[in-house]
Amino acid sequence: IPIESLATISLDLPMFEEFPMPTLTPESQQSFKRIQSSCGPMPYPLTSNWIAYSDWEGVTQGEEIRLNDINCPSDDQGIKIIGRPVPGGIPSQEMHPAISPDGTRIAFDSNCSGNIEIYVLDIEDINLSNPHNSFTCSPDDRLTYSATLGIPSRDPVWSPDGTRIAYQHHSGDNTWKIWVMDALNGGNKRRLTN
Repeated sequence: IPIESLATISLDLPMFEEFPMPTLTPESQQSFKRIQSSCGPMPYPLTSNWIAYSDWEGVTQGEEIRLNDINCPSDDQGIKIIGRPVPGGIPSQEMHPAISPDGTRIAFDSNCSGNIEIYVLDIEDINLSNPHNSFTCSPDDRLTYSATLGIPSRDPVWSPDGTRIAYQHHSGDNTWKIWVMDALNGGNKRRLTN
């Protein structure tokens, strides 16, 4: 891809055209492509034409979360926003992303604590130039937690007003139940289904 086709940022500088476009190394080209899709930079807050999805990158990368504008061409790979290096060869899994109704936060599940748990990040705080550092598996971002391995919580879905998150929780008896909690801090958890 010619570098000129990647340069979509416009600057209102009077003499910008007098400066030649820098030649990017392959590493910096990859970093640049992560920050924006072929349709342009990611808006904040996200608009309704932006979607989040998880993408399996193989056993060396695991599962990561990407954003993309649904109006982009089908060959666009989107913007990688969350992905961790694989610790000890175990595939990392950041999956099932859901964008908040106001476009400012993203909920997803991850196996970074040993169990699959639900996390929420502010989209504005995501480090687009280094998505490996965007998600540190901090307990501050975690909304669910089970000290017992094999009791996961997953598949977050935002309420229309963005104040609650519904999710699936494994009850430990080989059944899944639907629970709901506060989106801000994971408080007020209650089971909705038997």
